[in-house]
This record gives sequence, structure tokens and C-alpha cells, in this order.
Amino acid sequence: MLVRLVHTLGQVGHTNPYPLGLGAGVLIVTIGTARISSRVPGALIGLVGAGLAVAFFHLGARGVSLLGTLSVRLPGLALPALPAMSELGGMIQLALVVAMVCIMQTSAVASTFPSDEGKPDDISRNFVGVGLGSILAGVIGAFAVDASPPSTAIVKESGGRSQSASLTAAALMVALAALAAGLTAYVPHAALSGVLVYIALRIFRVDEMIRIYRRSRLEILLVAASAGLVIALPIETGMLLAIVLSFVHSLYVIARPYCVELARVPGSTVWWPPTASTEGEHEAGVLVFAPSAPLNFTNAEHICGKIMSAIAAQSAPVRLLVIEANGIIDIDYTGSQTLSRVITNLRARNIDVAIARLSDGRAQAQARRTGLIDAIGVERVFMSVEEAVQKLGPRAQNRVRV
Repeated sequence: MLVRLVHTLGQVGHTNPYPLGLGAGVLIVTIGTARISSRVPGALIGLVGAGLAVAFFHLGARGVSLLGTLSVRLPGLALPALPAMSELGGMIQLALVVAMVCIMQTSAVASTFPSDEGKPDDISRNFVGVGLGSILAGVIGAFAVDASPPSTAIVKESGGRSQSASLTAAALMVALAALAAGLTAYVPHAALSGVLVYIALRIFRVDEMIRIYRRSRLEILLVAASAGLVIALPIETGMLLAIVLSFVHSLYVIARPYCVELARVPGSTVWWPPTASTEGEHEAGVLVFAPSAPLNFTNAEHICGKIMSAIAAQSAPVRLLVIEANGIIDIDYTGSQTLSRVITNLRARNIDVAIARLSDGRAQAQARRTGLIDAIGVERVFMSVEEAVQKLGPRAQNRVRV
């Protein structure tokens, strides 16, 4: 794709002014009418104007490429033919790209334009609808189905509030195909390119990218890398690699999670990460440690290493480790066994271990099923950090001795 772009730029001197003028005119009309009112169908006005220009000035004879007469036929149900083995690899790759694009666009539309204001959409239901629609599209030879962010934005800006807007648009397309298919013979490809450029400008939100840059430098690097992959490589390869890059980033966040030592907020029973303005209160001989990620095979060794480093960094010997587990929303067998082994080693060093605020129901069930609760001890599972410190900390032990 990058080679094609370079080749195209090298041919600028051979540009035909007629299609260039048609495309630029449609783009200007579409942008201008959008600024006047979103309810004005600027793209349609531009396409009609371009078709009239082709008809009156015979621009087809001047090198303007035309869309041609629209072929109209009723769809029929038929199972797609099986591809040859030599084509199967490329088809699977392309199918994965199309599926991921459909998933991402549908998810973006569902979160940005919910059906009911203030109420999130059921994304699983949307995915089921898109999947069934794509299966039906496959058996009638149509395109895959998804939710288009730019189309949805245009419908919303034009006053559309329900599915009736999309059904009306579909009915108009059917009527156009049935009654005026011959008119498309006058529509130049350059005019359609002008509409596509307008849609691309709507999708390419510079202000949103500036906000991403200001608030998350790493994410803007992912945006730039993804754009570079799509531009430099064939579209299906670039899209697939961009998706893989996003997954790798998500996996890295889980594999190297944020872990922090907590301190008591002065004058309260709340344990919170210390800040630059408030250091917090520490209990002598107590370490409260909070990993902010699921406990699984990708990060268990890392989390346990952070625990051991935090213990070694304490100025006074640690007698109680409290794991604040509010951020642990999932526990797999490998992660459980790794942490259980560390707990056994710590108790051999006379360091007691407790867990607090394991509030996620699924994580609780997994902790019991994988043996983590048995390794810690049911009596050492608490609803709050303060409760664990008060019952098991050095002060509590001193009170028991007295």
C-alpha cells in the first residue's frame, strides 16, 4: 500500500483536471452543507450535481471514469462455495480481519451511541445480532454486517433516534435500485471518492488524538503504530498486526501489573496508596500489599517477586503481610499455586499472611477451588485491611501475650 501511495504521488503531474474537480466539488459541497445543517443531504446533492455535470458536458469522453449502470437482481439463498486449499490461508486471514473490524466498530458504536441515554447497551446482544446478520449476508452474497461509527454519527446528527432511520435508508436504496438503476451510469468514481474522503475526515478525529496524547502517551504510540502498519502493509495484514499489537499491550498490562504498598489514611481505618502530600500511617511489622490485576500464570511470579522485594525493603522486620485483593478479579491454578508456595515460605520465616477485600465472587470461588484459601487459612480471610491488622498485627499479638 505504501508503494502504491508513492507511485500515486509520482503521477501527480499527469492528473486529469475533470475527475479531480468533480471529487473536490463533491467534497466541498458535503463539508459546506454539513456546516450549515446536518439535516441537509450534502453528499446526495454533490453526487446529483456531479452526475448532471457528466450528462451535460459529456465528461465521460474526457477521461472521467463512471460507475456504470447498476445491476439489479434479487438475492438468493445459497451456501458459499468452499475455497481451494491454496486460497484457504488468505481467506481465513481476511475473515479474521473483517470479524475483528465488525466487533470493534460495533463495540465503539454501542458505547458511544447507546440506544437509551444513560443506560449502557447489552454488547453481547449486539454481537449476536451482528453475527447472525453476517451469517445471513454470507448465504445471500452480501457484505458482512456491523455498526458503522461514521454512519451512526451522521444519522444521530440528522435527528435519527431509532431503527426506523436505517430502515428508511434501506427502503430508499431498494427503491433507487429498482426504479432508477440507469442513473448510476452518470455517477463518476471521483464523486464517490469525494464522499469517502469526507467520511475519512470525520473518522480521523485530530482533537481526540490530541486528548489521547495529553492523557496517555503510551496509547498515542499504539495509535501511531497501528496507523503506520495499515498504511505501510496490505490492508488485511496491517489490520491484523494492529489488532495483535493491541492484544500484546493488554497482555503486558496484566503480566506486569501495578503493585503498591498501602498505608493507613491518618485519622481513619482506610488503607490507601501514599501520595506526595500524604504519606499515611504504617503499623510496625505490618506490610499491606495490593496487586491490581488478576492472579494468573502470566504475572504470578512477578507479583510474588514484588511482595518479596517489598518485605526486604522494610526498615523493621515484617511479622504480618496483608494482601489487599480488591483488584484481584480472577485467579487461575498456576497463579494460586505460586502464591501458595510463597505463603508457605513466608510462614517458615515467622511471617504471617492474611488476605483482605477479596470481594469478587468469581475470584472467591476460584480461590477456594484452587486451594489458595486453604493455604492462607479461612480464619485469615478478612473483609477489610484494618480488621486483619487489628486481629493479627504485632499489637494484637502483644495484647494476647499480656
